[in-house]
Amino acid sequence: HRKNGHRQDYTEVKITGIKA
Repeated sequence: HRKNGHRQDYTEVKITGIKA
């Protein structure tokens, strides 16, 4: 598992939460 990929997912979730 790539840490970068996981971090990207986390960032997306954070953005989605803020947007939502």
